[in-house]
Amino acid sequence: MNIVFIASELAPYAKTGGLADVLQALPPAIKARGHAVSMILPFYRSVAEHLKKRILTDLQITVSLGNQTFLARIWEATTENGIRLFLVQRDEFFDRSYLYGNLYGEYEDSAARFLFFAKVSVELLRYIEPHPEIVHLHDWQTGLIPGLIRAQGLPIKSVFTIHNLAYQGNFWSHDFLLSNLDSSYFTPRSYEFYNRFNWMKGAILMANQVTTVSPQYAIEIQHPDLGCGLETVLQEHSFKLSGILNGIDIECWNPEKDKRLIEPFSGRRLAGKERCKSWLQKRLKIEERGVPLYACIARLASQKGFDLLANGLDHFLSNHEVQMVFMGEGDLHYQNYLLSLQKKFPKKVKVLIEFNEPLSHQIIAGADFFLVPSRYEPCGLTQMYSQRYGTVPIVHAVGGLKDTVQDWNPQSKVGTGLSFEPYETAALQTALESSLVLYNDSAQMTSIRKQMMILNRSWDQSAEKYEKIYEKALVS
Repeated sequence: MNIVFIASELAPYAKTGGLADVLQALPPAIKARGHAVSMILPFYRSVAEHLKKRILTDLQITVSLGNQTFLARIWEATTENGIRLFLVQRDEFFDRSYLYGNLYGEYEDSAARFLFFAKVSVELLRYIEPHPEIVHLHDWQTGLIPGLIRAQGLPIKSVFTIHNLAYQGNFWSHDFLLSNLDSSYFTPRSYEFYNRFNWMKGAILMANQVTTVSPQYAIEIQHPDLGCGLETVLQEHSFKLSGILNGIDIECWNPEKDKRLIEPFSGRRLAGKERCKSWLQKRLKIEERGVPLYACIARLASQKGFDLLANGLDHFLSNHEVQMVFMGEGDLHYQNYLLSLQKKFPKKVKVLIEFNEPLSHQIIAGADFFLVPSRYEPCGLTQMYSQRYGTVPIVHAVGGLKDTVQDWNPQSKVGTGLSFEPYETAALQTALESSLVLYNDSAQMTSIRKQMMILNRSWDQSAEKYEKIYEKALVS
């Protein structure tokens, strides 16, 4: 099949979260199965900074947004994974410091920016050879594309993947005028949602197939608690909804070959992990001690469980000899909370308000436990990274976290992490107490590490499942 991926992020060039990692790994996995694969991405400032080998094509595409016309220049490059990449350039939309917004919120012209990207992408499909049969679209930023394809009668099928239902591209009704679509596309059976212009909702209706990033999340989003208002829409279209668990790049995340680490290690040879821990303690300027080291690398937001952590960590740190390292950016409230925790416990807590890719590998390799207490989590990748590095994830049993972490049973000595529910401080505290018991039993700690490190988290199985979704789309 001839497949074009269209998305707003791609690691390592443009990244705010797991979406970028998926787009880095899935297209090569699909290509390895014998398909023709290419990608379309906005030409952000960060892309210009990190992707130097690129060629400006002769192709220029003009599209209308309402009563104005805008011209896009098209660049072509090859990703580090060998995927043909097209870049849509218009500096007024994409030459910015951040992808979606700054510390004060989302950019006010988000609808115009990604309508422009969607329209140019659809026009670009006409020029790509071999001619695309499938477009695989990701999250709300590409949500207008199924409608544009249908409106233009193009012989292309669409697969739309929901990475996080909470972010829907929900705009004022007057923004619909920028689409230049017929008014029939602003009805309850398309992009209209309570008199707003909802891209996620319209994509669910218009796409030939809809997927999300874990089987459990596909179930959860059909219920009011996590349906974000679209649960009824998803129930009505459940016949074309599938949950496919994300994989991880097992070459990039491989403790036996990871050059970022002071020493490689494996499930058969764990001594290197202890040396990674000692190195990390030195790197973070915390005491080199044989105490449990907990890590958390996440966007600082309530969705990631920071409200629970804010309620429970002070007590835990006050009563136990442990160390914790946090790395991430986001909500100023949680940033200030973590910095205050570091000030109160300077010998136990280290906070890094940044995202540093090499250091993230070193933290995951050196830590004993990895905190992922998310309120909801469509899939999650960090818990799978931590498992691969023998670092025990502590997760709220929801979404992809529930699909990927089997709670450790000290009697049967079987499990791949520690999980808790319900989403309450007391349940998190119980899981943290259990981690201390586990840490103090070296035999059980070794056993769980070995069980985690042999898990198959590659994209191979997921790619095979996506291949079947593409086949369904072609006959729909």
